[in-house]
Amino acid sequence: MQPAPAAFPSQPPPEAPAKSEYERLTAFFDQVLRYSLLAIGTILAIAGAFLWKSTSDVQSQAAASIKATQDSANGEISAIGKKAQDAAQTATEKAVQDAIAKSHLEQLIQNTARQTVEETVGAATQR
Repeated sequence: MQPAPAAFPSQPPPEAPAKSEYERLTAFFDQVLRYSLLAIGTILAIAGAFLWKSTSDVQSQAAASIKATQDSANGEISAIGKKAQDAAQTATEKAVQDAIAKSHLEQLIQNTARQTVEETVGAATQR
């Protein structure tokens, strides 16, 4: 014979509610973990994009600074070269003027000496 049906429906064993609660909580935390990882990934991607832009800005600013420094150095070198040319030209002109003055002075001395000798010889010959 068959056993008589129970008057009450069979209740799940006592561990079944704990197991279903465990599975529900595990699914919830799994979903929280996925959303957290998605949020962290999004933040990292945005931060990476800004960092990349900042890095390219720094590179372009560094290139502009180097170019400005080169231009400034070239300008200073040109100015120093111009001053050196001017100083060399001035020194050369002074040396030429000194040489001309010296040759004029020597000619003047020679002319004066010649005149004095001629006057002395002329006076001596007239006596």
